Amino acid sequence: MALVEPSLPKSIHPSKTDSRIDRLDLAHWLVAPHHPLTARVQVNRLWQQMFGKGLVSTSEDFGIQGEPPSHPELLDWLAVEFIESGWDIKHMLRLIAQSATYQQSSASSTHQRERDPENQWMGRGPSVRLHAFHIRDLWLQASAMLVTRHGGPPVYPYQPKDLWSELSRKTYPQSSGPDLYRRSIYTYFKRTINPPLMATFDASQRESCILKKETTNTPLQALALFNAPEVMEAAKALAQQSHWQHPHAPEGQIHYLYRHILLRNPSQKEIEGLLASYASYQTMPQATSKDLGVTVSNDPVEASTFPAFCTALCLFGLHETLSPR
Repeated sequence: MALVEPSLPKSIHPSKTDSRIDRLDLAHWLVAPHHPLTARVQVNRLWQQMFGKGLVSTSEDFGIQGEPPSHPELLDWLAVEFIESGWDIKHMLRLIAQSATYQQSSASSTHQRERDPENQWMGRGPSVRLHAFHIRDLWLQASAMLVTRHGGPPVYPYQPKDLWSELSRKTYPQSSGPDLYRRSIYTYFKRTINPPLMATFDASQRESCILKKETTNTPLQALALFNAPEVMEAAKALAQQSHWQHPHAPEGQIHYLYRHILLRNPSQKEIEGLLASYASYQTMPQATSKDLGVTVSNDPVEASTFPAFCTALCLFGLHETLSPR
């Protein structure tokens, strides 16, 4: 009976050792400068992350059964740059983000969409919805609530009450204080009960490796954008900040909210529409009441900040916010 020894596929890249190999040899083989696949596969995934579609559209299959690269020379150049940068992922993401191709507007004419419906030739910029983690982090970052401390144990952000106890024998140990506002990457994932907010926005269930993120549009997402505790708290914090900065200037509050959420100033048409909304609210009888019956984390939203609170909620739910263009 022949003994099967561990080896490496020589057809891809020959190993430099003829002796029995171990896991360290495998690691060295994978990141060898002349390995034809590792760098290409990784930069293709980074391109897919930024543009919604890789230079090789079948990112899960780089073999002969997959699609050929749409821009092979660009793929090769990015792979070489990745290796020469010391496999620096941040460098590659920054390089792609600063490129003229990425910074194009995603707006397109009917003629462009007919000629290139899949944007294979990159005649317009990407419009890709943010990942579930990024959406929650955006809410917290825009309102200056995000805790950016690195490392530490997992955290347990807001979740519907008694969800765990209904599906298992355990009780959800919700975090408190700053841990409620840490980056979403630190969120504890229970394999049988994923965080509902993340699942609503198509986060992976982590039962298997997912190379392509699915994007759906459902009524549940719209409900989450107006009812999730994180977005409510972020909207309230932004409303208070805008009111402190511009206590008697609705237009100043509108500019403040646009700059912090959409990173731009509002157009004159947008200002006029929101000012009309502010004015109509001021004529309502409830405007004289300090407590409108709207609470965020058991804390009432005051009448003076309620117009800004509603505006912030609306801006958080815009397509422009969730899918940067």
